[in-house]
Amino acid sequence: MSPTSKLGVALILLAGCAAEPPEKAQEAPAERFAEAEPANPPAQAAPQTTAKPSAAPTPAAAPASAASPTPEAPPAPTPAANAPAVEVLSIRRAPGLVLKDALERELATAEAKEQRVVVMFSADWCVPCRSIKEALESNPIVQGHTRGGRFLIIDVDEWRGPAHRLIEGADPSKLPLLVALDRQGQALVMTHGSKIGLLDPETTGQNLARVIHGQEIVLPTYQDDPKRRRALAIADSRRQKSMVENRTPVTLKVTARETLSDKRERLTVDLVLNNNEAGRRYWILPTHVAPAEGPIEVPQLSGARFKEHVRAGFFIYATDPPTHVIASGNWGSVDLKGYTVEVPEGTKELQVHLLNSVTVAGERLNFTKKVPYALKIQEGSNVVPGRTLDEPRTLVFDVKQTYKVAVGP
Repeated sequence: MSPTSKLGVALILLAGCAAEPPEKAQEAPAERFAEAEPANPPAQAAPQTTAKPSAAPTPAAAPASAASPTPEAPPAPTPAANAPAVEVLSIRRAPGLVLKDALERELATAEAKEQRVVVMFSADWCVPCRSIKEALESNPIVQGHTRGGRFLIIDVDEWRGPAHRLIEGADPSKLPLLVALDRQGQALVMTHGSKIGLLDPETTGQNLARVIHGQEIVLPTYQDDPKRRRALAIADSRRQKSMVENRTPVTLKVTARETLSDKRERLTVDLVLNNNEAGRRYWILPTHVAPAEGPIEVPQLSGARFKEHVRAGFFIYATDPPTHVIASGNWGSVDLKGYTVEVPEGTKELQVHLLNSVTVAGERLNFTKKVPYALKIQEGSNVVPGRTLDEPRTLVFDVKQTYKVAVGP
């Protein structure tokens, strides 16, 4: 194996999951909705539908096949006039909490409120999952179609293991997976959310209404109309941009300051990084120096991740001081609380660098596939070391923007 090939393999191992080709910086996330996102552990693809139990509500007309929509497809169900507003809840992991018990409680609550339950298996790196959740929480067209629904979000990374055993026949190896349940927790219908028509709120709302009522979805008509699909993708990208254009890219607050024995200080900071662009980006985490211009040689490269998140990894380059590099998702954010950085005594300013790219040994560093789009870490200093490579290599940081933040006493 050549040195270049060895480097590629090493970077993949450091990242913690398979690398994918670099994406176009301005690619609209909406244009990727057609591909369902894979999740771990791998398994066979989930079925599109399951047989409906006899106790389940039966639609007035037989639903059309989700694989081949026709003009005769039945219209989407219309919520009752007195149907409650749609609710969207995340079942978060907690000490002593059993996922199956939590689901049974939610089913009981839904019955008392006369709601229909849909479980959405999700992950915080899954772009279609984010789109569905945002539509349910903020789009009035989608909310109008989905009144009477109770959507339960289950993160398959957070609930790794229990999530894959939760519902008979439901295999969340591709995300998002939507499963409508009857009162006994049996599946009425299953579908991958990337197929419901996420570029068009009306189509999204109608298909979510079908899922709520135990019907099969109808594939969006724009799938066969490239011009309309492109127009919808552009409109969705503009909508995403409008939602983030007023976000401050970097916010940093010093929460603690400790004097060390070598005339240095350890600052504990709360840091928020907002990626206000369609493409994923790398960031250099807070440092008191600017990255060197041009190629530099580093003796060591290692990986690490925050202990509380299985996919929140970052790279550490053995510069002086060490350089920490983290990725942010499309239109995404990184929220680190309790992150520590060591600086010379009396340092009054820190720098955070947004990067166009990172080049290691002549090769541009690829993003791993599963980059969380809204990463939140409560203990930023609690990290798990990854593999370390002790071979010197050249390194180039292409800085797009530098943000300077005052931290002086």
